[in-house]
Amino acid sequence: WKMEKLPFHSGEAFKLRMGGSDAVSLGLDGGFSPMDGGENAYWAKLSQGGGNITLPTDGYWDIVLDLNDWTVSAVLVDRFPWTIVGTIAGGSWDVDAPMTDKGDKLVWEVTEVPFHFGEEFKFRMDGNDAFSLGLDGVLEGADGGAMVKYRGDLKQGGANITLPMEGYWTITLDVEKKEMEAVFVREFTINPPVVPAGWAPIWVNDNT
Repeated sequence: WKMEKLPFHSGEAFKLRMGGSDAVSLGLDGGFSPMDGGENAYWAKLSQGGGNITLPTDGYWDIVLDLNDWTVSAVLVDRFPWTIVGTIAGGSWDVDAPMTDKGDKLVWEVTEVPFHFGEEFKFRMDGNDAFSLGLDGVLEGADGGAMVKYRGDLKQGGANITLPMEGYWTITLDVEKKEMEAVFVREFTINPPVVPAGWAPIWVNDNT
């Protein structure tokens, strides 16, 4: 028997039963083990009245029940998307800005994000505030070589995040470690006013 793209969040659990009756209810008999040759693919033994089934990470899973040997296999099909939400980049707390899955232990990134003083943001999963990460403490300077870099710890329901400089930033989220990194990319471009022909300015901003 197979179920495709079962959505699973951390903290959830389930069992497998026949005909909607607990008379035949299968749960874990031990824990999940990696499947040979499969990435993000696991299997486990089942038993009548066994333990609740929880999956290794958040996302959409294909679940296969094999009653020939009383096993269940689980293959991660797709991760839930992580996004930035807030007033950063002219956004709002109702609109999510997508992040890119870096494919490495739940690391997500967004590049060239414009930030102005007064703007704020958080990270959330699948557009759901129940899985929202904010700042736990303050942003701290990090060793970025020639780059301006900051890092910060995150927690569920943490504080709104603001950045220390106006300009364009690359922002990285490590979901597993619950931490973020922000690297300053470049300043905003300041365009001087256009002076009509025949006119002369009496004062010019020297860009300081």
